Amino acid sequence: MVSTIKNGSLPQHVIIAAGANPTANYVEQLDNIIAALPQGCRLVLVTPYDGREAGNASAIVNQIREYELSLAEQHDWITIADWYQVALDNPQIWQNTDYVHFGQNSAEIIEGQTLYGQMISGALAQSETQSVKRGGNAS
Repeated sequence: MVSTIKNGSLPQHVIIAAGANPTANYVEQLDNIIAALPQGCRLVLVTPYDGREAGNASAIVNQIREYELSLAEQHDWITIADWYQVALDNPQIWQNTDYVHFGQNSAEIIEGQTLYGQMISGALAQSETQSVKRGGNAS
């Protein structure tokens, strides 16, 4: 992403979805991304979901979600695509799975893909109504 920022080819909308592959230094990494994004950008953060840890406040994937939600409250140019909530609201796509990767059959996979796409599309539409990043940026 750094080289994309430096050469000026970063799109106005940046979507970050780390999935259920958490890192212990997620606060530092997210803060670095926020600091590096240039003026004029909007950021969409996709919350992680790991059904094996759903509801467990001490699980790192859920801590990441909470931090992402707090970032959206702090910055009017950050939008949340809440995959965690979509996943909880749609238990039918998780039947007989590892609760990280949706769909055991083609119908469930298509439904999960559709839900994910609708969530991203909705977040992008919402971000269009919000501000862009102003102030300091990385050069």
